[in-house]
Amino acid sequence: MTALPSRSRARVDSGEVFTETGENPSVSRSRSRADAGRLLGRDPADLPRRYAMLTEGNCMWPAIMDGTVCEMDREQTPAEGEIACIIRSEAATPPGEHQALVKIYRGTFCGIVFLETLNPSAVLALPSADVLAIHRVVGTRGAGGAFLPLPPAARRGAYQVIVA
Repeated sequence: MTALPSRSRARVDSGEVFTETGENPSVSRSRSRADAGRLLGRDPADLPRRYAMLTEGNCMWPAIMDGTVCEMDREQTPAEGEIACIIRSEAATPPGEHQALVKIYRGTFCGIVFLETLNPSAVLALPSADVLAIHRVVGTRGAGGAFLPLPPAARRGAYQVIVA
């Protein structure tokens, strides 16, 4: 994998978070090696204001494809319908799953955080007590590491998935 300019690598969602400081997040030793690259290993409040991660899977296709590097802003809260990075507590992350998720944020109601995936179209519900942070995805990184802001339709999850 090619490193992004002016950022160093450390894994989060399928493992890699790109931080401005170059720190490698420590991984909890209580989990298996298979989980090591899937856990953040630090408090989300300790992340730099802008950080990025390599996504894994096609659950957000066509908005975000497998292997896309998404850039988040820790200080921006997503509006309902925008794409967000949701960071669960390590204890609430099932073995083999990622602690950080990139999904469409549908809101928080009665202590439940609602998220949407596009492929397949589904709604997920997480207890808000299990969620450490929700950060807005502000863009992706293209070839050569250039920052590409998300178009308004992608920010609001305005994609229709057509299954033939």
